[in-house]
Amino acid sequence: MNIIYRYCLALRWEGEPEGLCCLKGQIQLAQLNSPPEILELLLTEEDPDTNKPFVDQIRAYNQIFAFTSIGGARLDTNLANARKGVYTYKIQGQHYHQHGCLMPEIIEGIEPKPQFAQIYFYDGSDIDTQVVRRYNLMEKTLNYTMLQQLQYEISENNPFAHIFISANDIEKEEETTIAFIAIHNTHGKDMRNYNKPICDEIALIHGDYTPHQQRDIIIKRFDNKLTRISELHGAYDPLQYPLLFLFGEYGWHKGSS
Repeated sequence: MNIIYRYCLALRWEGEPEGLCCLKGQIQLAQLNSPPEILELLLTEEDPDTNKPFVDQIRAYNQIFAFTSIGGARLDTNLANARKGVYTYKIQGQHYHQHGCLMPEIIEGIEPKPQFAQIYFYDGSDIDTQVVRRYNLMEKTLNYTMLQQLQYEISENNPFAHIFISANDIEKEEETTIAFIAIHNTHGKDMRNYNKPICDEIALIHGDYTPHQQRDIIIKRFDNKLTRISELHGAYDPLQYPLLFLFGEYGWHKGSS
């Protein structure tokens, strides 16, 4: 596969018919942003603590920074953890993404323990505390330095992280209570030109519960259940895979062209 197609620059096999990738330029996809150096290290270097490639644990590194979780499907752990042969990811059941609430359960006399996405909101701009929580949450099985560098990159570049952290700052500065964050289905711009959204385009922070758009993802302050996200939502992929979509690039959604 060494032939570069002149319209979309996709790689093609010799003898492969023209137009299979982009219909001879009729389909235009947003170009991906160049990844930061730390992601290249994650994909190519070895963990100095274990002498094993970082990429062997890439799912764990992604999971600890994800804003949503995977529900419904049951993973075949025997195949997923196999040491020989081709890596196989086998699930049974329906696969979907779901989100929780902004705050951990509050029990009098017990220190709250925020999990995953809650850490962005609960600790706000205290990045070092976020790193420590994620390190301990994964039972210290991930490289602390790598976690720290990834945390800083995500906090600096990911608009969803900005929203969660900003909500915490607003609470402190304005002495108010954030009731929910609403993440829009799309930021309303041509995805081929505006694939790196900013905070104000993707979400709203609310002090009272009044959803802005019908298809918004509503992340409440407190909620005792996990809520399923529509596969048609533009943020479906970037919320679950922050290391693949570090800049919060929206994926396919209903109404996209």
